Amino acid sequence: MKKIISVLLFITLFSLPIYAKEFYYKSDNIEISTENIETLYDENEFSRLVKKLKKIKVSSEEISDLYYARANWFRYDEKDTMYAMRNYTKALEFNPQNKKVLLEISDLKFHEKDYNSALFYVKKLILLNPDERNYHSMAASIYVLLEQYDNAIEELQKANASKNELASVYYLRGKFSQQQNDLNNALSYFNTALKYNPNYRDALLSTSHIKFEFNDYNGALNDIKKLISLYPNDPGLHYLAGLIYSQLKQYNNAINACTKSIVLKNKNPDAFYWRAVNELKLKQDKKAFKDLEYAKQQYYEMNDIENYRRVAQVVSELNLIKTNNVINKPYQQPTNIQYFLDNAETINELKKINENLENINRAKYMFPKDNNRDSQMLDLFFNKSYTNSNSVDFRDLQILYGF
Repeated sequence: MKKIISVLLFITLFSLPIYAKEFYYKSDNIEISTENIETLYDENEFSRLVKKLKKIKVSSEEISDLYYARANWFRYDEKDTMYAMRNYTKALEFNPQNKKVLLEISDLKFHEKDYNSALFYVKKLILLNPDERNYHSMAASIYVLLEQYDNAIEELQKANASKNELASVYYLRGKFSQQQNDLNNALSYFNTALKYNPNYRDALLSTSHIKFEFNDYNGALNDIKKLISLYPNDPGLHYLAGLIYSQLKQYNNAINACTKSIVLKNKNPDAFYWRAVNELKLKQDKKAFKDLEYAKQQYYEMNDIENYRRVAQVVSELNLIKTNNVINKPYQQPTNIQYFLDNAETINELKKINENLENINRAKYMFPKDNNRDSQMLDLFFNKSYTNSNSVDFRDLQILYGF
């Protein structure tokens, strides 16, 4: 993402000459065309030409332009960037302020991915003409690739960049903070991006994700709702809404959101599975079994064998529980640890249940370190949708929801 933004910013700022095999250069003292092109590329011929120009006291600016033309010939016609760079350097010896040369070198270094060198020459251009907005935009694009986002933002502000450009860089700055696990700063940068572009899809997804991690489920839901209003036919957004509704214990809303996701995309095993989870919460066992079968079949058709096996295991355990009449007898003492967790509803609630001490002790014995598994698993599903991953840890969800 950051590379695409930077390259687009850089490329659209200026148009560089693309030479064909026809060549023509003319100044007050010299004329070179395709007919006498050997003067340009033959080292001895060109050296004699430069000496002649010096002898008649041609300006250093004109000689610099001649080296610039020669460098472009090597770069674009001969595809020889080494000789091109050598001649650009000579051009700068005669005229260090030749903006055309500085621009060409920065472009050459940029396409060679030598971003520090490209930035060095762009900074020279800025010193020569600090009011040129394109130069500041070029610097910003390079700073983005160097992950120096604060500098990029500063340069874009000097360039009077568009709101969308600023939003893009603030978003990238937020992603950088998010990768460093600095979620508070990341959220701040994403919110700033949204001030410049209130409908920025990626920024809204990111704020929703972080709010979800901060247990601000209503805030996360509001961001997803806004995205749904902008993209009502996106099944992934309705699926995310279902995950958040479930965390808010609004199981009917969660089922409805998953249903919308399924209507928009029928081959949607994750939505079928998550709808089943919420149906089980409401004791809608028949519907849940049907959705689990759909999920299992679709994973099989998608050749997602790992998730197919996991759903199959869930269905098998549910059938076992149903056969033993465990689901409808919550106060019996079963041997299946899954019942103890289902009776507690979530791992976080285990500590609150005092009337069934034996169940609590057994659960703690089986899962001594998983006191926050509920939020972890919901976050796992949220991340899965957010990153379009195809991997879901159903075994953890079995433990979490008591299947």
